[in-house]
Amino acid sequence: MKSVKVHILYITMVMVIAVGIVTSLAWAALKPINQKNGFERKFSDVKLEKLVSFTKDEKISDVLEITGNRIYFTTKEPDKLFVTNDSLLKGYTTHLPFPNNEWNNPNFYTFLDSPAIVQVTREKPVIMFCTLNTFNSSIQRIPKMFFSRVVLINPNTFVFRGFDPSVKGDPIFKKLNSINNEVILERGISERNNDAGITSDGYLNYDKTTNSIIYSYIYSNKFIVLDTNLMLKYTSKTIDTISVPTIRTGAIGNGYLSNTGPSRVVNEFVTVSNGIIYYLSKLKADNEEEEILTDNTPVELYEITSGKYLHSFYIPKFNDEQVKSFKIRGNKMVAMYKSNVVLYKII
Repeated sequence: MKSVKVHILYITMVMVIAVGIVTSLAWAALKPINQKNGFERKFSDVKLEKLVSFTKDEKISDVLEITGNRIYFTTKEPDKLFVTNDSLLKGYTTHLPFPNNEWNNPNFYTFLDSPAIVQVTREKPVIMFCTLNTFNSSIQRIPKMFFSRVVLINPNTFVFRGFDPSVKGDPIFKKLNSINNEVILERGISERNNDAGITSDGYLNYDKTTNSIIYSYIYSNKFIVLDTNLMLKYTSKTIDTISVPTIRTGAIGNGYLSNTGPSRVVNEFVTVSNGIIYYLSKLKADNEEEEILTDNTPVELYEITSGKYLHSFYIPKFNDEQVKSFKIRGNKMVAMYKSNVVLYKII
């Protein structure tokens, strides 16, 4: 009987400790949202007018591009795109003529630079090309790239954020010309934290208007702007005050470094359009009410040529879901929610 009581006491203690750990992690995650963060946003009179929406098929991953009167979406299958008109009506799936023996893994990146469709994969040193309407396809063999981010400059030029044997422990920026397989490395731009790039992880974007590459950190307020030759234009910060990442790293079972604790995400998503950087922020400004953030997500706008903060606006919840990502072209915004897609007009 005594051993049973001891066993029950042990189980109770384990449960109490587990609840305490979960509570601490939840508090750590919510703290940056609710606390004073030392900055204020200025809001413009920009408004979003909802035009139309549809329930997202579970196979749709993200919005790829808005071109003319067509909207393209990537799917979980690399050889398929979902296409609608700009009213999100009459959607259909189009098949890309990529050979299955070359393209049968989930880690792929799709780009549309009309009329070219380009795909890059992490697993195989190949780039796949095809053309809208005609769907003529080709394959280009490239040097093996160990990368976490990639962006298309033009159908034959790419910039990667990845590892190189010449630099130990941290990723760098690399430019690839897929025609001659020439690779150019950056010179002393990336941080050296010896943590496999975990604390400096970010979003990589290319803006055609300014011919600039923008790298925005996820866990801090830093962003870097480069030219297409990987020369630094400038380094800047967003208006929030989180300059040091709050993230814990360590070795996991197989010896690789990984995120081993709760992390403070500053920028949940970043995109660019027509010379502007758009930040989907996870932080509450000191001049915002928590009730507003319950039903909206703030977006911050920065001028790419100068890094200057312009203003902010809100993307509202839809069907009780917060926006996850979006793409802007002209006055159209396609917003992706967990189970919905919404087309907004920016007014």
